[in-house]
Amino acid sequence: SSDEVKVAAGAVLEELFGLFSNDDSAPGARAEAIVALCTLVGAMTLSRVTANTRLSDEILKQAKHHLHELS
Repeated sequence: SSDEVKVAAGAVLEELFGLFSNDDSAPGARAEAIVALCTLVGAMTLSRVTANTRLSDEILKQAKHHLHELS
């Protein structure tokens, strides 16, 4: 059922947030992990929906730059 899928997806997201934050419990670590994963997923999605390779490359480059600024 869709509820089972949502529960499974939530568990995977929690695991990814833990990985992205290195299981750091410091204030803001989880928030930064969430933003990083959202940035990655969003950048990959947006870069794939355009036929314009320059735009696609720019999206990925800017996301990478932003994530390096966070680390």
